[in-house]
Amino acid sequence: MEKSKKYDKFKERNFDYNADDSAQIIYNNISPALQQKFEYEDILTILDLRKDFLILENGIDLSIEGKDDEDINLKLPPLPHLPKNYKNEEMRDYIIETASEHEIFLTADELQKIFEAESIYLNKIYDVEV
Repeated sequence: MEKSKKYDKFKERNFDYNADDSAQIIYNNISPALQQKFEYEDILTILDLRKDFLILENGIDLSIEGKDDEDINLKLPPLPHLPKNYKNEEMRDYIIETASEHEIFLTADELQKIFEAESIYLNKIYDVEV
């Protein structure tokens, strides 16, 4: 299926991406070495940092009263495209740098492995191969 047709397929459906579920699946599917280095909460923080970056990148104003995650998610790019888009150096650097402020120290390779593991969750909820 062509990429544009895949995107249309995503737009037509209403998906419920759950960061908690995604973090658990990521944690269960990363190597034992990464499981020793990162806790479930670290994975969840990394996912939140990616979301923060996308919010900033897309100019979503969080100061508006009543803004909640559902409103924000409607304006973000579809998640199935994120693991590959992570290669965006600006996003990668933002996540790695900001994670260190949370005492989470990771490399670009480790971040890639985390997002690769996330594709298992994305394949499950979106019922397509990402």
